[in-house]
Amino acid sequence: LWLEILSYTHRDWFESPWSEVEFLRRRLKEEQEKSEEANRARLDADARCHLAEKERDIYKFLALKWKGRRHPRRSQQQLEE
Repeated sequence: LWLEILSYTHRDWFESPWSEVEFLRRRLKEEQEKSEEANRARLDADARCHLAEKERDIYKFLALKWKGRRHPRRSQQQLEE
C-alpha cells in the first residue's frame, strides 16, 4: 500500500530542501544563462539588420542608377523629335 501511495509523489520529495543561498545561486545561474541567450539573440538581430540595410542600400543605388539612365534617353528622344 505504501509503495502505491509513494509512487504518486515526486522524486524530489525525499531530497532535503535547498538552502536559501543554494536557491539564490541557482536562480543567478539561470538568469545569467537567460541574459547570455538574450545577448546572442540581440547580436544576431543586429547582424540581420545590418545585412538588410546593406541590401536596401544596394537596391537604392541600383534604382537611382536605373532612373538616371532612363532620363537622359528621354531627353535625347525629345531633342531628336
